[in-house]
Amino acid sequence: MKLAKSKFYFILFIYLTQFILSSCEAPRTTRTSNNGSTSNSVFNYGDGTSSGSLINGTDDEDDDDDDDDDGTSSSISIPSGATSCNWSEDGDSDFEMGGAHLADDETTPADGAYNICQHGSSDTTIYFQIKNPISDEQICFIPMFRSTTGQSTYLGEPRCLMATSNNRIYTIELYKNRSGFTSYDINGVMIMRDKSYFYTSPYPTTYKLFSVDAYLYCANYLAVYGSDAYCQAFANGGNYVFHLFN
Repeated sequence: MKLAKSKFYFILFIYLTQFILSSCEAPRTTRTSNNGSTSNSVFNYGDGTSSGSLINGTDDEDDDDDDDDDGTSSSISIPSGATSCNWSEDGDSDFEMGGAHLADDETTPADGAYNICQHGSSDTTIYFQIKNPISDEQICFIPMFRSTTGQSTYLGEPRCLMATSNNRIYTIELYKNRSGFTSYDINGVMIMRDKSYFYTSPYPTTYKLFSVDAYLYCANYLAVYGSDAYCQAFANGGNYVFHLFN
């Protein structure tokens, strides 16, 4: 029995390696999960420093609808579904949230400042603005449902984009296409750099894994086997921002 289990885990790690290596190709706007299980996949992210947090001293007085989003002016173009949200008109002030993972040093929440908003009548449409653009890798967004008890589960595959301007509001259409979860409302989003990191065991520790793939693997492993070991290792890495919409 032990031999069979060891063989299973060996095959599982081989599959994980192949899955992650296959993600090292050209940039994609979608990163598809390979598991369609209808089992409940939940994980409590808590309120750690890797989660989006309110930046002290932020005001929201600059909400006027202007027209220029070329990154050189002090005005921005606000999509019609996002006019009631707070945005930075100059790309520097009036950012409400901070996430360490989005900062240049991936340590200082205020340097990872961002604004995000969900469309009032479509839970699959969100809008995003970042204070310090990221030009080295894409930013990926995974639709999430968080229960009243604080447990979260992903609802569909990631959507990724290059956020290279602080004077642009990006519109992201999320996919709510995970089998068995299409009836859930999106009330949160996982935000991750499409970047590789070292993770602790039970992930392989001799090479880096892309954060998006590491998360999807942990969530799917939890759904199938009921073990949160991978998700705990993923959370301890802190390479994500979890944003809960109000």
